[in-house]
Amino acid sequence: MSRLADIRRRDDVREGKRTFSLPTENFATVVEIIESGYDQWVGAVVTDDDGRVLLVENGWSGGWIIPGGTVETNETPAEAVVREIEEETGVSVELDRPLLVERQRFTHADEDEIAGDFVLFGATASDTEIGDDLGVEDETIYEARWFADVPAMKIDYSAEIESFRE
Repeated sequence: MSRLADIRRRDDVREGKRTFSLPTENFATVVEIIESGYDQWVGAVVTDDDGRVLLVENGWSGGWIIPGGTVETNETPAEAVVREIEEETGVSVELDRPLLVERQRFTHADEDEIAGDFVLFGATASDTEIGDDLGVEDETIYEARWFADVPAMKIDYSAEIESFRE
């Protein structure tokens, strides 16, 4: 899977938009990340042979979310999502396909705004054992867990999860 423009051209990828209103500290962090050249993020609906879904709980989410993170320099979104899942959960995956490309806008006090792009992939776990050392460097991953029944998530991708599980 190549770059974002190639993913957007696919007929089987849904496009969307989402806006997040952030408190001052979180907005400043997002601005710093985007202004340093990291304006693409990835995540994945990861399933196993039993149809369970892999989710993580981290230091900023305040609830369960799909695993994923930032696309690094000289990395494709597909390469980034495979790396991020392994870093956050210890689980190796085989990518199926991109499911969604979403323009994500971040606002603060209804005045400031900055944006980036998010790609959501579907993936199948090559193994289901969750690692002991979750996350890298200063990243805080509290827990990774398999769910047969997906709980309410901080950022709702339940439609994409159900579509991929079918």
